[in-house]
Amino acid sequence: MRKGVVKRTVKAARPRRQSVAARRSPLSAQERLVLEMVGVCLAAARAFGVDVSKVMTALHSVRSAHGRVVLARKLFRDVELLSRLAQDWMEQGPYLDPSGRPKLLPVTGEGASFATLARKHFRGRKLNEVLEIAVRLRMLERVGENQVAQVSPIVMMTGDPVLMLARAVLSVRWLLGVAERNGPGSRGRAGRVPERMACMVVPKKYAAAFVDLMRPQLSNVAEMANRLLATYGVRDQDRSTGSELVGVHAYVFRDDSSDR
Repeated sequence: MRKGVVKRTVKAARPRRQSVAARRSPLSAQERLVLEMVGVCLAAARAFGVDVSKVMTALHSVRSAHGRVVLARKLFRDVELLSRLAQDWMEQGPYLDPSGRPKLLPVTGEGASFATLARKHFRGRKLNEVLEIAVRLRMLERVGENQVAQVSPIVMMTGDPVLMLARAVLSVRWLLGVAERNGPGSRGRAGRVPERMACMVVPKKYAAAFVDLMRPQLSNVAEMANRLLATYGVRDQDRSTGSELVGVHAYVFRDDSSDR
């Protein structure tokens, strides 16, 4: 090799390694929709002040993708039991005053007392725990040291972020259950369940009118369903593999997101 001349070798060009994203197969429509569903759930979680990163870490470390909703069911069950308690207080003779209204009840004691109602509907639960739930959900109020008065026979979850989030979890589960029954998991016409939806983008000034129109309609549907279901409802001690949770869940929604 002559002095001052640098010998260079030309190597064959190697194909560039594809990025991880490029090697992945494109997402199907179903996978993209599931991704959107997870994103919607995470956005809602942030609105409730949830640390999403902490939840995602727990989701990866614990086998949480089993579809069970243990805590949500427990919290919602408390609301259901409290509603039954309030109904007994409003309808059963020993708990009514001469005018037929729910009377003041002693907290403790035998006979017509709040403790008696709590033992009937909240078996094994501490009396103070049941009282705390009833006061927090504004079903009753304390009167003096050992009496309670019924505020409303309707148990309201509005304003309680934990219960509202529990209800949202169950609502998502029920909605997806309907989709599964009516979609690929459907086993013929008999296995499908009724499903209807009405929605349209309208000027904001008409949103309140729609809410006012639908409120009594939805209340009537829910009341009709409750009356029928109460006739056939099974108590905890009678539940078996032959029982199934059924119902109707109706709500008015307003979605002003700008990503349409």
